[in-house]
Amino acid sequence: MSAPASGPILALDTATDQASVAVVDGAGRALALRQWESRRRHTVELAPTVRELLLEAGVTAADLAAVAVAIGPGSYTGLRIGLALAKGLSLATGCAVVGIPTLDIVAAACSPPLADRADPLWAFLAAGRGRFIACRYPPPKAGADSTGGARSGDWPDPAATHAQSPEAILELAAAPAWAAGELSGELAVALAALGLHVLPLPRDPLLLARMAQARLASGWRSDPALGPVYAS
Repeated sequence: MSAPASGPILALDTATDQASVAVVDGAGRALALRQWESRRRHTVELAPTVRELLLEAGVTAADLAAVAVAIGPGSYTGLRIGLALAKGLSLATGCAVVGIPTLDIVAAACSPPLADRADPLWAFLAAGRGRFIACRYPPPKAGADSTGGARSGDWPDPAATHAQSPEAILELAAAPAWAAGELSGELAVALAALGLHVLPLPRDPLLLARMAQARLASGWRSDPALGPVYAS
């Protein structure tokens, strides 16, 4: 039997080396949280971490209303492991699986109602070998709530799955704009020198869980064919 829609939500973000897991209750309150640098060890680290956090939160897998999972862009191994665990829990318990584009998690933290942003936003993910994935989000529309939905337009944006060098990114970015997410110190300094408002923020698994709650509340339903979006 499926857990009630107001039940707890487990959030899994294994899109990059910076992994995170969180559990929130039906009101979106944090019950347990873990963030760590996995370095592609998701295969052996994710399931034990989830088990520990569920125990810490006082929640069983059968209690879950949904599993929220970052679907990419990101690394092949990380995304595959995160989505496999999410779907496995869904098959075992009947809970929903809510896939959220990884860059949307970055953008939501820098958009209404969490941030008063009137400029475009460049959201970043580290892609290895000194490269980054970057996606440009437009200025928020008046009254928009970014925690409830993805970026406007089709997703994935092909340009937002392609890893680029810092030099290529600096040719695209221009002020006024924000830049947030996984940034090297050198790239952060260079973007700030261009006049961008730079926020080297880690992705927040609590926000991922709350984004999933907002989608479920709006009538969203699981997609059995949900798959990952790999970086190119």
